[in-house]
Amino acid sequence: MLTREKDMTTPSAYGKVFGQPLARVDGPEKVTGKAKYSADINLPGTLWGKSLRSPYPHARIVSIDIAAAKALPQSATVSGSPP
Repeated sequence: MLTREKDMTTPSAYGKVFGQPLARVDGPEKVTGKAKYSADINLPGTLWGKSLRSPYPHARIVSIDIAAAKALPQSATVSGSPP
């Protein structure tokens, strides 16, 4: 059995693995724009969400009119009750 010091100093372990640059297999696809990211994939039936936030910090939201959002045929759920 080899000791840890001997493993690190052998040319077969140290010179071929440690200290050597690794090729980035996804690099050319990312640079050219051909790489697929999870945001690029649109599956049928995918739901997308949107949050509307107040532009005023520490403001109290008194009411939200969600009638127009509920009237859209593609809307799944609209929540508008303040906490």
